[in-house]
Amino acid sequence: ACALLSANAEHALPMIKSDCLECMTAIAGASEGIARQHALFALANLAAQIWLHEAFGKCSPGVAVVASLVSLLGGELGEMEPMACRQGFRALSNLALTAPHACEVLSLDPELRVLAQVPGMPMEVQQQGLRLIVNLTSVKDLALQVVSKVDVPFLCTLLSAKDEAMQQDAVRAFCNLFDACSVEKQLPPSLVSAEMIPRLVALVRSRSRPGVQ
Repeated sequence: ACALLSANAEHALPMIKSDCLECMTAIAGASEGIARQHALFALANLAAQIWLHEAFGKCSPGVAVVASLVSLLGGELGEMEPMACRQGFRALSNLALTAPHACEVLSLDPELRVLAQVPGMPMEVQQQGLRLIVNLTSVKDLALQVVSKVDVPFLCTLLSAKDEAMQQDAVRAFCNLFDACSVEKQLPPSLVSAEMIPRLVALVRSRSRPGVQ
């Protein structure tokens, strides 16, 4: 029921005020199968509504949603169903849309171990992991911390992904990282990849049309 109600903005705030965050966070951490999937789906839906992010802390100050997600996703993802992984990363990436939560992700997981297993996961999980990278690097102060932790070869492969949305998000991630590095006026070696430039050029050419510059 919470999973369905969370998709409706009209019910979102009442759910948060009714200790739904505490309930869904507990179920996500202690359950398996469909129960965990639905709990993470509800958290992801609530987190997608940015206007609610401030209410997360005010209405449920004792519920560490970000910490619980980082702990859950930083564990052995192979033991979780792909749909649960997808919704977990979706919830975390939605929370990272606002700077305070993005900062909390890096504070809790400074080495970004939460992303370590993403390259080997199904495409739908990779997509949400990529969104998390995009949202974290959208905060300039954080991008400089993220740049040495991101799997650049993995990002490069996504520039050639069959899914156009993943291609676009990979480009956004690189743009955010390059923009942050421009402040330092140099690119760190970890960001320079022999595959990156050819893949970017190929992507630009594939999107080019005659007469369009």
